[in-house]
Amino acid sequence: MHFLTTLKKFIKWILYQFKLELVSTNLTAKSDDPFAVLSKIFIGFDVKVIVDGGASIGSTSIRFSKVFPRSIVHSFEPYPKFFRFLMECHKINKHVKPYPYALSDCDGISRLSINKNEGTNSLLKSDETKDHPHNDLFYSLKTIKIVTKKLDDVFKDEAIDILKLDLQGGELNALKGATNLLAEKRIKSILCEVMFETTYMEQCKGTELISYIVNQGFYIFNFYQTHFHHGQIYQTDILFIHNTLKETISQNSKHFFMPFSKYLLSIR
Repeated sequence: MHFLTTLKKFIKWILYQFKLELVSTNLTAKSDDPFAVLSKIFIGFDVKVIVDGGASIGSTSIRFSKVFPRSIVHSFEPYPKFFRFLMECHKINKHVKPYPYALSDCDGISRLSINKNEGTNSLLKSDETKDHPHNDLFYSLKTIKIVTKKLDDVFKDEAIDILKLDLQGGELNALKGATNLLAEKRIKSILCEVMFETTYMEQCKGTELISYIVNQGFYIFNFYQTHFHHGQIYQTDILFIHNTLKETISQNSKHFFMPFSKYLLSIR
């Protein structure tokens, strides 16, 4: 064991001479996993309410429930095919509460574009004139009628500890449906997919979405699971924390992250 420890230190020293760093693949993956990060920085918080906007088949909702077992995960998915899977998740885990709605800036009826890749379904029409990195997977095959809801109307009195939004270009509209929640500082954190390449018609720019959230009193904690196309950032997940929690989150972060690094100290 002593020999292996000495060897490891020697290898690290050699790599350091070439300005290289030895990091385990497991640690790298965990440090780029927002679930793992949230589980660390929210230690000491009683996380009760999580919103999974764009829940798809429920895998994200299940992960949230495992990381925060005392919470109720409110899962929104308007596509009937995916919603059936979400209902199966609810049967297995009663902490997952499904809603057959799309989050938007108004309550009403809208049309959901069903695309060649159903994971790209959106309230926005795909921009089929663009040369997409994913080729024709965004092409619309049909539209269906669905119900939209405002977060303000679903959570009139409750606070949201974690708001996750993966709405294929509809994130800004969902946030505009949460004006009361935001104004009353009843959202503690937002995990939001941000797209920097125009994929849908009338899609806001990624910088516009970031500015909107920051102007609501949040700061950027970090980027996760970033995707690139020929070297250019295409999309990423950004974790925003409300400014009122900055001091506490900063203290928690000191215990779990290496100084001047994105890496977690522990992968357990």
